[in-house]
Amino acid sequence: MPKKIIKKNTYSAALDCLIEEIKANKHKVGAGLDTRHIVIVPDKYTMAVERRLLGDGAGATFDIEVVTLNRLFGLLWDGDEQYLSKQGALLYLKKATEKVKDKLVFFGRSIKYAGFFAKMYEIITQLQANKIEPTDLVAATQKAVGAAKFKFGDIGLIYGAYQELTLGRFIDAGGRLKLLEKIVRKHIYFDNTYVYVANFDVFTKRARGIIDILAERTNVTVYSTEDKALTATCLPPTTLYNAKDSVDELKEIAKRIRYLVSYGMRYKDMALVRTNINAGQIKRIFGEFDIPYYADAKIDLARHPLGVFLLAVLDFISASGLKEATAVIRSQYFFELTDKKIDNREIDSFVTACIANSVDYGDFEKPWTIIETPHLAEYESVRQALISLIAKLPGGTATASEWSNKLAELISNADDTTVALGHRAGVDYKAVTNKVRQSIALAGELYSDENMRATEFGEVLKLLLSGAEVSPLSPSADCVIVGGPEIFRGTPYKAMFVSGFNEGVLPNTLTDSGIITDDEIDGLGLAGLSIEPKVKEVNDRAKTELKQLLMCGHDRLFLSWTSVLADGTEGRKPQMLEVLEQTHQITQINPDEIGGITLQGKDLRDHAAELAYMASARKNCERELIAYVGGAKSPLGVPYYDAIYSALSKKNTFNPYKYIAQNADLDYRLFNADKMFFSYRRTKVSQLESYFSCPYLHFAEYGLRLKERKTGGVLPVDVGNILHEAIDKWLGLDDFDDVPKQTAKIIDQILAERPKSFVEANEGLLCRLKKECIRIAEIITFQIKNTKFVNLGREMEFKYGCGDLEFVGKIDRVDEYDKSVRIIDYKSGKIELKASDLYYGKKLQLFIYMYALMGEGYYPAGVFYFPFKDEFGDKSDDYRMVGVYAREYATAHDIGLEQENFDSTIIKAGTKSAQKGKVELHGNKSRSALDIGTLRLLCDYASKISQIAVKEISSGNITPSPYKGVCEYCKCGDICQVKDKVTQRGGGKITWKGIKNN
Repeated sequence: MPKKIIKKNTYSAALDCLIEEIKANKHKVGAGLDTRHIVIVPDKYTMAVERRLLGDGAGATFDIEVVTLNRLFGLLWDGDEQYLSKQGALLYLKKATEKVKDKLVFFGRSIKYAGFFAKMYEIITQLQANKIEPTDLVAATQKAVGAAKFKFGDIGLIYGAYQELTLGRFIDAGGRLKLLEKIVRKHIYFDNTYVYVANFDVFTKRARGIIDILAERTNVTVYSTEDKALTATCLPPTTLYNAKDSVDELKEIAKRIRYLVSYGMRYKDMALVRTNINAGQIKRIFGEFDIPYYADAKIDLARHPLGVFLLAVLDFISASGLKEATAVIRSQYFFELTDKKIDNREIDSFVTACIANSVDYGDFEKPWTIIETPHLAEYESVRQALISLIAKLPGGTATASEWSNKLAELISNADDTTVALGHRAGVDYKAVTNKVRQSIALAGELYSDENMRATEFGEVLKLLLSGAEVSPLSPSADCVIVGGPEIFRGTPYKAMFVSGFNEGVLPNTLTDSGIITDDEIDGLGLAGLSIEPKVKEVNDRAKTELKQLLMCGHDRLFLSWTSVLADGTEGRKPQMLEVLEQTHQITQINPDEIGGITLQGKDLRDHAAELAYMASARKNCERELIAYVGGAKSPLGVPYYDAIYSALSKKNTFNPYKYIAQNADLDYRLFNADKMFFSYRRTKVSQLESYFSCPYLHFAEYGLRLKERKTGGVLPVDVGNILHEAIDKWLGLDDFDDVPKQTAKIIDQILAERPKSFVEANEGLLCRLKKECIRIAEIITFQIKNTKFVNLGREMEFKYGCGDLEFVGKIDRVDEYDKSVRIIDYKSGKIELKASDLYYGKKLQLFIYMYALMGEGYYPAGVFYFPFKDEFGDKSDDYRMVGVYAREYATAHDIGLEQENFDSTIIKAGTKSAQKGKVELHGNKSRSALDIGTLRLLCDYASKISQIAVKEISSGNITPSPYKGVCEYCKCGDICQVKDKVTQRGGGKITWKGIKNN
């Protein structure tokens, strides 16, 4: 079927249109999760687009998946080839070049220079994206002239040798898209789907081919943008700042961010556009102003502490000098990977002694007996630790495989250290250790039996680590995003700060001086080959990207340029900014103002609070300043303090800041509670249930994050987790024959994954647990065979937007019948669901999940807990599902209810004798039956009180107010000193219909 192409002026407008089309398509197909909506976007945009889909009402994302082409390949590929990372590709490219270096004409000397292989890899990746093979380049040299003839000949040789080395073994970035073309032709993933392609500025030939193939199989809509000129009405209120330098620029932006936060704007609603990010500078300045941020600047592993340590160890083996020894023992990993306890003082003393006694090459291998000092024992301890560490590795020459294996053993116990250093550096420690191990293994595999000295293996490893990058972690979801224009594509913000708006810096422009120039690409066109993009096209896109960002629909813009660039050269205002000044109303400020407010004049008092907040980098500076009103002059040394102090002192109206400062500890209320409890702007419904149980208990669990100490025994949660996992695996078999044998096999597999000590210590209990699991499987088998419902999904990921917060979780099981659904949650222990549980917010989870599914067009048929118990009795009540259900679907839950005088063993329901040939539910036995309208209103109620809970939690309320009975089993009694003084909530008769009418 033909693909539909929709053009919009901006990326933001394109996403708006996409969201509306998803809504329309959902309405067209009706209720159901059997139709999937797949949104394909460029790399880096999946999270931003998911937020837009949730925030703009596209519904819960059960049936929506946001992917990139690379991620799509990862989801669908099941071949034998391994993925080749960029650093691995560089290494193979280097080895391929060594095979053909004697045949090279143009690049014979260039291969010796650092950075050559990175540039060559970019060219090869570009050729792959344009579907150009090595043989195509060789043929093109027949028509090329001048230097281009020899350039393309050499590139073809290197490209061909690289393909030979990797063919059938590895898949690199270009190879993934080549394979994806074949995958999308037949894969069932695209059956019954709608595909939306958005926010691409251009498609490579390979990407275009994939989209065209998808259009042959399913509904495809491509959203593109048109390059429109900046008009007088397309920008929001805009401020322009001419900064002295980059430090002045960042400080001005930090003050404004602080000011906006003081008036209720969230950090996540602000973004800073900045190219050539100086991570250290941003960390220092934003740290002074206590601003959480996420900078899109990756860290290569050669500069990570673990990479530095490994390279230093290899250097020391080769040179055995003081410089190399110092690099090893200064590393945090040296402390963790040696058996002796050594502190920093001993290491400092050791290095000083080495310098004082001219200890250098080779002297580390012998005991120190010649140094006369009372600290000789300390020095000898450090020396022995260093030598014992190095002794774990080969000395002199060894095969690459030996180096690889020994280094892997060396860092096998480094995980705990990596955790600490990773968090300190703000990176994902698991990604660090995994990528370092992959690099070590790849070096050993590639050179395998080749003999190498430590320095030679170190050069290979350094190349791999330099090409491996890890992204920094966000300190919280509520933080300012910092990055280049490309990561904000289609995402409007309440405040957008664009810094470094200088000619040649932003928009960023490239020079036409790469391995292949634009003229040479044009010459290649004579041979029938086309390479995209050229440098000019890249530069034009950078300008368009920046224009798109400015027109994205932000509430306010702050633009700044610097008179002096980072390298000390003079900064120049770009042409685009000059055009904006001529065509738009832009407010210009200078460094002698704060927030556009002059420090002279009668209006100063009206702006006292914001001046105090913006004038200082100190945390809580406003409250500190106010605390000094009427007293001695503040010792803080804040700029403009005299003017601010005067304004605050003369202010006649009631000052809420002063009241808060003096009364902050009088009640149970927290400052910045929203940041404490919802820093990632997401929550689980169980957190809200904890709050309704008791705000102070919620504070202990989710604020202080107190947990019970682990004893090593089997806890109720362990029993529930094992049973839950077993039943989920069993349901996934879709084969209900020989239940005892299949279930026992599953339990054995699950326990095999648990620690051996855990299984041995709890052998008797786990044996009974296996019998219980078999019993549960038999019961669920009976229920499945006697219901009209069929399983729609298990462990279904749940996402639901609630204001600027996201509810997340997993639904244990969802069953479907005739566009209606029932939700089943597995619970261990005593199970009941009373109207008062919902009314007081103690049990919300099932109703919130159903509310989200109702938004997908489903009818609510019932919400149930399925009980996991220690032993199942003989009574039918022991294993019936507990909950409420729509009486209209009673016979669908249990087909036996179509008979007279029948008591269900699946749900709490029974029938009585028929009147006029119609079977009716027995009232006393079917008290859980509600009409479908009531069940809908109960779900609406759950959604409303969840929003109330979010607001109360954000306000900082932690006052003890327990639900009746909570204090009896509360584990926080020792820290809650008021449990005997508070009135417990609950009591009184609450009915389901009463909640409906509430």
